[in-house]
Amino acid sequence: MADRSALALVYVHELGLADVARIEADSVAAIKTRLHRAKHKLRELLQSASEPENRHE
Repeated sequence: MADRSALALVYVHELGLADVARIEADSVAAIKTRLHRAKHKLRELLQSASEPENRHE
């Protein structure tokens, strides 16, 4: 859940890394790590959703 909140704060609410770190009471390095993990998970979800056997047409 923490990864998702960092992703939302940066990409939906357009906050900077320092602002997100302050809000989340974490370091900028930790926020970068959380963003990396969140983007990786999102990429995997999107790729699996686009595979033919998972389509609901």
